[in-house]
Amino acid sequence: MFRRLGNRRGIAECLAGLAGLKAQQGQTEWGTIVLSAAETVLKVTGGAWWPADRLEVERNREMMMSALGADEFAKAQKTGTAMNINQAIAFASNEP
Repeated sequence: MFRRLGNRRGIAECLAGLAGLKAQQGQTEWGTIVLSAAETVLKVTGGAWWPADRLEVERNREMMMSALGADEFAKAQKTGTAMNINQAIAFASNEP
């Protein structure tokens, strides 16, 4: 729905939520890629996380970093950061 409406903030929030959920289910690398893509989508729009979202995003990012280790986390983060909004949606739609 957010995609149809062109609501990039909504898309970023959905991606971030899905990333956290999947990372908590053990798909940490996938979650890191999608969370990084979501952060990029939000940043490109000039937006920032709402305070409640920011707490969740930070908690999930810390969990992902701890689970993956610094090198793997940085690699996954780089992959997600390089994605545009359409690539992020496509990647998230083809979840493992």
